[in-house]
Amino acid sequence: MPDRDPSQGPPLGMTQRTEAWAAGLSRLRQMLLVACAGALAALALAPFNLWPLGPLGIAGLFAAFQIAHSSRHAFWLGWAGGTGYFALALFWIVEPFFVDLARHGWMAPFALIFLSGGLALFWGAAFALARWLGGRRALLWIAAMVAAEFTRSYVLTGFPWALIGYVWSASPMAQIAAFIGPHGLSFLAMVSGVALWGLGTYRLTSVAALVALAALLGSGAYLRVPTAPAPDAPVIRMVQPNAPQHQKWGPPMSSLSLTDSSP
Repeated sequence: MPDRDPSQGPPLGMTQRTEAWAAGLSRLRQMLLVACAGALAALALAPFNLWPLGPLGIAGLFAAFQIAHSSRHAFWLGWAGGTGYFALALFWIVEPFFVDLARHGWMAPFALIFLSGGLALFWGAAFALARWLGGRRALLWIAAMVAAEFTRSYVLTGFPWALIGYVWSASPMAQIAAFIGPHGLSFLAMVSGVALWGLGTYRLTSVAALVALAALLGSGAYLRVPTAPAPDAPVIRMVQPNAPQHQKWGPPMSSLSLTDSSP
């Protein structure tokens, strides 16, 4: 096997080779791949709770951002990633349509498609903004994505469901939310994905970031609070019977009781 020509520069890392391959795909295939990366990240959420897949999926999203050659291209890649993420993360919203399947079942796919595609606009805007402001800089992308998640939590009364920070929900890292909140967890989630991507380019900063995240993850295990209540703790019971829609808000159809001890 002939030696590598030194004039070609250092050998490409794994992520660089992957990006070069993805950049040669058609736009549709790129969007499908990014949607799969978003869905992979969503597997970290309940009810799947496969939290190690969260950073892997985010690494795929960042790799997609790296191959964007314009703000418009970045927007569509971000939108595709967000659609894949929200479609899997919010699949449970279709369940009410199945209560009366014959009458409302046909609406279920449209509800999921339109909600996922609508929420994905925030991600598309974040990808496009980061690409327009700073090319392919990781910190700008992280900041734009965290800002997008923060914004969708409040715009039009807000929809803070399935925040990217919730990928830590089943991990010890979730305990750190008491100090930095859900948007702080979103920041750590984006950093973890970028750091994983950077490992394939042999960057020491990625190793340092992953070591710091591992330390936070380990510290979260020590922050867990006891789950068993104290023997004299009050018991709160909330009961919502299966009442018809027009009666469910009536006080007689629901109850809230507070007692001093367990039954």
